[in-house]
Amino acid sequence: VVLHDFYLSGLIWALDCDPRYAGIKWRELHYGSGHTAVAEVARATDEGRAALAYPFNRSLLDAAAGVIVHSQISLRLARQWYGPEAGADWALVPHLRQPVERERRQSARERLGIAQDAFVVCSFGLLGLTKLNDRLLSAWLASNLAAEPDGLLVFVGELGDDPYAVQLRQAIERSGLADRIRVTGWADLETFRGYLAAADLAVQLRTLSRG
Repeated sequence: VVLHDFYLSGLIWALDCDPRYAGIKWRELHYGSGHTAVAEVARATDEGRAALAYPFNRSLLDAAAGVIVHSQISLRLARQWYGPEAGADWALVPHLRQPVERERRQSARERLGIAQDAFVVCSFGLLGLTKLNDRLLSAWLASNLAAEPDGLLVFVGELGDDPYAVQLRQAIERSGLADRIRVTGWADLETFRGYLAAADLAVQLRTLSRG
């Protein structure tokens, strides 16, 4: 198993919506964290948010022939949750990197339909509660950049259909500046790198990172 994220509550919560896996979130929570955790999440006003505190990975780890992680943080979390010997036989393999040739800003902007004199703020990756995209939107709208006709805010990533996504879309529409706020949807590598080249400023906020 390549354990890219130590905490898998998002994955398990999504699986639970599939009739084939109904109840998996409670089974996994109980198996990994016990009765107290189940009671805490069940009593919470927002089950999904309460579940973020728990790893939901014990079944996966117990079934794995081996585990690969990308950082020391995952090894520390394993010991924190499962005891001092946990993770002792895991392999630590950092993310592999390969240099890329950056596209020129001018050509990237031409390809993406962005004016050469625009000031472009981008946020990269899947949108959601943990990325604080609403905070960035509010900050941009309150700044001088929103008042400038050449100011552009771009969220380079997929925005789902959960309540957070609905509220973010509504906030964009209410702003009256939807023509200068882009949500690209899922971006292929060429598009992703194009916005990296075109951006003047990238803002990557996080909350509930859990390591």
